[in-house]
Amino acid sequence: MILSGIDETGTLLSQLDRNLPGGILIYRDDGEQTILYANPWLIRVFGCSSYEDFMKTTGGSFMHLVHPEDRSRVDKDIQDQISGSPEKLDFVNYRIVRKDGSIRRVEEFGHRVFVPGVGPVFYVFFLDNDTKYKIYDIDSLTGLPGKTRFLQHASMTMAMASLDPKSPKLAFIYINIHNFSFYNLRNGSEKGNQFLLKMAAVLQKNFPNNLISRFADDHFVILASLPSVEALIPSITEQIHALYDASRLDVKFGIYRVDDFHVPVESACGMAQMACDSIKELPDQYVCFYTEDMSRRKALRSYVIDHFREALEKRWIEVYLQPVIRTVSGTLASVEALSRWKDPERGMISPGIYVPLLEESRQAKKLDLYVLEEICRRYRAQKDGGRVVIPTSFNLSRVDFFQGSIFDEVEDIRKRYQVPRNMLYVEVTESAFVREGEVIRKEIERFRSAGYEVWMDDFGSGYSSLNVLKDIEVDIIKLDKSFLNNMEKQEKHRKNDVIVIKNIVNMVNDLDMEVIAEGVETQKQAEFLRGINCCMAQGFLFGRPLPHDEYEKRLSGDHVYHISETE
Repeated sequence: MILSGIDETGTLLSQLDRNLPGGILIYRDDGEQTILYANPWLIRVFGCSSYEDFMKTTGGSFMHLVHPEDRSRVDKDIQDQISGSPEKLDFVNYRIVRKDGSIRRVEEFGHRVFVPGVGPVFYVFFLDNDTKYKIYDIDSLTGLPGKTRFLQHASMTMAMASLDPKSPKLAFIYINIHNFSFYNLRNGSEKGNQFLLKMAAVLQKNFPNNLISRFADDHFVILASLPSVEALIPSITEQIHALYDASRLDVKFGIYRVDDFHVPVESACGMAQMACDSIKELPDQYVCFYTEDMSRRKALRSYVIDHFREALEKRWIEVYLQPVIRTVSGTLASVEALSRWKDPERGMISPGIYVPLLEESRQAKKLDLYVLEEICRRYRAQKDGGRVVIPTSFNLSRVDFFQGSIFDEVEDIRKRYQVPRNMLYVEVTESAFVREGEVIRKEIERFRSAGYEVWMDDFGSGYSSLNVLKDIEVDIIKLDKSFLNNMEKQEKHRKNDVIVIKNIVNMVNDLDMEVIAEGVETQKQAEFLRGINCCMAQGFLFGRPLPHDEYEKRLSGDHVYHISETE
């Protein structure tokens, strides 16, 4: 039995090296901190293939395996912990630089002993951090609590606060770096990790006694006392922007004020994230407080995505028409087809809500082709019935041009109903030309070569308009309604607005294109447009969008619009 036990012990000890759930390192406590031994686990952690490879990667020194920025701290921590007694252990955590240059965080216990014939050495045991982080939910990059751990601790904090009437107001802060994925693509993931480490340090510095978590990627969450939050955020933003070239990144803060300590922590975090997400596309706003209206809007957005297909099938989405008028004669030039969602449960849903959502979810093409098919079907019915037919413009989303050939799909519908191309005008927003100019330009050329008129919609709504005019050939420019609105609202700038509008119209005319001014609401605006040779106009003065049947009734009467009282 004794012999058997000895054999078993020998077998176990022979397997110990490779099967320990952690690393072993022995190094001299000398000026060079020379490594004497490393077990296979530690060699693998460093991404090395052999002991020799490990020694080459680390330079054979303990301090060289520690990240350069952590070395002085680690050395001081070890000396402080072991001073005074040979029995004391040190416990430190730090980053290591692996063979491939990636960074990993480790924790280790060390014991300094004197070995006869060798001298003072450190025996160090490294924890199996992958397992440890899974169990304790610690982020392996930053050392911050993960989501599960944060939610547990935050729940306890909220419960304690609910028992203390003098407890300070609390707030959940959700922090997201907009476009961080592009930062990684431009600079590499290693520099991205370095940025996240420094960002975590900024948050810890500014919220030293608060619970901070890295939920995922570039998403951080903090539970802090409310009075300190608003004052700190401008400074924190500056500190984060000062990291490397991070000024190119937009750091967004969403804040949920805790009014009820019994609210589920996960819900509180979700509401802070909702506030954060609401400003992700606003370059001039970096902080937003949650409001109840955000939840209502989110619920509506979810409803739109979930019920869009049903809305098409059951025709909750209708096609409305709005007139475009010739300013000289006051006669009808064409109509624009617009979609309107009349929901049996939610009532009228604004296009300003559902159109952007359908673009984000890549469903806008279904809507645009639905509208096109509806106007083609109506055209064929009117033509076959001997009624008046009117050219109709329809809108194509930017995303339509990246899901197969939109030209071919438009042609298929047009041919099915035998609609002449000159009865259909294609409208594409100016922003699409700016963002995806080359891709869209080729498809626009196909439309125009085939005989379609192409209109640029929302011209001047905030993009590089003059460059667009120089580079893109279209038939008509639709001047964004903001030009006329600004002219009416800002009386002191009226002269400048008049000059800008006049020169845009003249420039477009010189480029052999025509202008339609949108947003015409007053007789005065209509007369102004006629006076500067703006050939067409559209707006509530001439008619709001109406369902197709109602518009047909209107056309049966006098549809000449009197633009000038002196005509």
